Amino acid sequence: MDQGNDNVPNNGKFFETIRDPLNPYLLALPDEALASLSRVCRFFRDHTHEERARRKSNELIRRIICGEEVMAEAMLEEDLPSLLDNRGEATDYSGRKIQNLTPFQAALCGGDVQMCERIKFYFDQLPSGSIKRIRQFDEIFPRATGGFSGHLERQQQMVFDFSAIVSAITNASPDQLVIALNKEGAQWAETDLAREKSDTELTLTEALNRFREQFTKKSHGEIVFNPQHLKSAFKCYAAQFRIWNETQRDLFWRQVIGFVQRFFPAYDAQVWAQGLHYVVANGEVLQRSLSFRRQEEKWTGSFYPVNFEYSGLGFDYAVEGIGFAAVSGCGWPKWVSKFIENRNIQIEKLAQVSLPRPIYCPIS
Repeated sequence: MDQGNDNVPNNGKFFETIRDPLNPYLLALPDEALASLSRVCRFFRDHTHEERARRKSNELIRRIICGEEVMAEAMLEEDLPSLLDNRGEATDYSGRKIQNLTPFQAALCGGDVQMCERIKFYFDQLPSGSIKRIRQFDEIFPRATGGFSGHLERQQQMVFDFSAIVSAITNASPDQLVIALNKEGAQWAETDLAREKSDTELTLTEALNRFREQFTKKSHGEIVFNPQHLKSAFKCYAAQFRIWNETQRDLFWRQVIGFVQRFFPAYDAQVWAQGLHYVVANGEVLQRSLSFRRQEEKWTGSFYPVNFEYSGLGFDYAVEGIGFAAVSGCGWPKWVSKFIENRNIQIEKLAQVSLPRPIYCPIS
């Protein structure tokens, strides 16, 4: 077959197979091979266009939910305005599946106000771009259910209930606390035997496994990340701080607060890796890095990716508000609340129509 030949005859079954958009052979081709095939002739260009566009949209969504602002912006500049409207899917660092969202909506659901502002800039360059952006905003926060303010109220109402795990830690024996702290029997989900028990009948290890299963299900079931979960966990920690002994505090810090942090969207993870205190209190510009600000002797590296083998974040440590992995820590409810408040103000502004930019004229 000659390159550039646009008059490819229908060669029976082969072309019928290629025409099928769900053809597993075509879909299995790597990006470079698919791009090369599209340059062979018009037939392949037309029949690979949809798949190439789908992959490009998915890659953009992936970069957005991973907090890769520079790379995401480069992709947008290459293919405006179609990428602003295209929907894609990807999986974030926590395992949360993002589906059927536009780039702006993906950033919005992850609370990435910095990414949202950059995408807003591209919308504002287009005729009626501001209207399209607000339409996408309204899909996530429908006016019929109170818009963004209604959404915030529902987040407050649907915050995870930590009372069962707080009670389990409070009532656990010293031996059970040591076993749990050493992660003996730690699992992502409870056993069938434990599932038949009430909260008060569980061992501490079983209670922690139940907590992990329930919180994972709740967090992955939320389209928009709910920062109220962490705020509530810190409130519980503060309330119990003087009541609990050191082992109880360390267990809640590492395996409850740390576990909640495992479900952060990339933006929040980058803020905490840099240091919540430095970003919120000192006004530091976000560096878009997942590397911890401070590298401790034992726990070095970055916030993400996390270990799925019952170690690291959510099992051995939580991330402190000054940007490092800590096996014990203090509460940061004040700065957590301020961070949430500041972000909500910024998100509300994204629902506003952008006014046309004034054109300077030297002639008066």
